[in-house]
Amino acid sequence: MGEKLKQQLFNLVFNAQWKKGELDGWIWDGNGSSTYSDQLGYQVLQEEYHLPQCVWFKALWALKVSGLAKVYIWRTMIDRLPTRVNLIRRGVNIQNNSCPLCSKVEETVEHLFIGCEVA
Repeated sequence: MGEKLKQQLFNLVFNAQWKKGELDGWIWDGNGSSTYSDQLGYQVLQEEYHLPQCVWFKALWALKVSGLAKVYIWRTMIDRLPTRVNLIRRGVNIQNNSCPLCSKVEETVEHLFIGCEVA
């Protein structure tokens, strides 16, 4: 996560004001309105993170599945799932990086979805 984004998130949390008696909830504000769509989410990701304009991303966002499924697939494509190898790389204290299903090799995205005979 870039420093600019970290600072923006910190500012949003630090400056948040809660009003007594109001319900808490999620509101989409990526485009200045509270209306969310996968297409708008994709546009914000393109602008913020300068995602490559490639066939994979266009095909992903054209799928007729939920936004959550698209995010999961996207995170898989860019190796951002919380595999043991990724968690260790991010400083999470884990005893070992072996696949918990087969214990043969380290747990990576490739191993889970392609190489693990148990998964």
